[in-house]
Amino acid sequence: MQARLESFEAVGNPNIVPTFRVFPCSLDYKYDEMVLAVNVRPLGYGAEAELPVVEFGPKGIIRCEQCKAYMNPMNVFTSNFSHYDCSLCGSTNQTPSHYTPGS
Repeated sequence: MQARLESFEAVGNPNIVPTFRVFPCSLDYKYDEMVLAVNVRPLGYGAEAELPVVEFGPKGIIRCEQCKAYMNPMNVFTSNFSHYDCSLCGSTNQTPSHYTPGS
């Protein structure tokens, strides 16, 4: 018996990529045994567009001294921005002088 296959296209969107490009259209296959996934980049741009890059300077990206997590929007600044609390491990870190407002 020959399997019938159907092509799948994500409407030409490069930000939605399925793990399979061709799916069986026959009931002879058990769909519950197939591993299907879709890679979605919700903030992605078109394939031809360049992504904006943030330049952190010679000192690089700010990281927690305890767990090495990157600075992120969930970190809480304290002591007039001189310190911040890591959102992952909760440790208090000193904010680099080049990152504080008015520096």
